[in-house]
Amino acid sequence: MTRKAERLETSIKLLKAEHKANLDATENAGKKRLIEANDKANLLAENLRSTQDELKEVKERKQHEIVKYATNRTCFNADLVRVLNSGTEAGGDSSGMSKAIPSVDATDEAVTTDTDVALWINNAKEQYEVCRARYHALIDFNPSKPIVPIQHD
Repeated sequence: MTRKAERLETSIKLLKAEHKANLDATENAGKKRLIEANDKANLLAENLRSTQDELKEVKERKQHEIVKYATNRTCFNADLVRVLNSGTEAGGDSSGMSKAIPSVDATDEAVTTDTDVALWINNAKEQYEVCRARYHALIDFNPSKPIVPIQHD
């Protein structure tokens, strides 16, 4: 082999070694970032579960108080309940409005009592707070600054 060929072979070996070192560093940095992201996601998920549990407890306490203090009198008549339930199955979970409430001042038609309305509001407030907590968890997970190119140590 000529001297020039030997130098080229040596350069190629050095380039291959440098390339492998760069690939290894990139792989290690990626693994480290993945572990950090998973740790952060787990922490945020645990915080979110805790928040949801707290919100559920507050909702249940309020429901108990609502049932205790509400009069169970007609709040919305049958026509208004029909309007509110339009597009959903009456009495389904999505609407929260009842089909027929046996109460002192209700007829056989579907009406909504003040108890129903208060429970619906309480449920809607809890769902809003859960949604808000999830939204904030997503914001917390995503970096607030632009991602800069990876630099290896």
